[in-house]
Amino acid sequence: MKTTSYGKHARETKKTALPCMACRGKGFYICKLCKGNATISWSPMYDPIAINPCLCPTCEGNRVQRCLNCLGKGYD
Repeated sequence: MKTTSYGKHARETKKTALPCMACRGKGFYICKLCKGNATISWSPMYDPIAINPCLCPTCEGNRVQRCLNCLGKGYD
């Protein structure tokens, strides 16, 4: 918390928030499931022959996830 004074008796306090440590203040981070590729390799059964690329269900193809620690704000 910073305190700024203008004159003898006037004081103004400003609250400053620290940046989120999980996303480093960005509010988002690279998707951990697809690792930023927007697609994952998926097969309905364990069959190494029929592996289909599928849209990532976690980031829905956006390649980034909103930070769950700060809810996308960028600060705690």
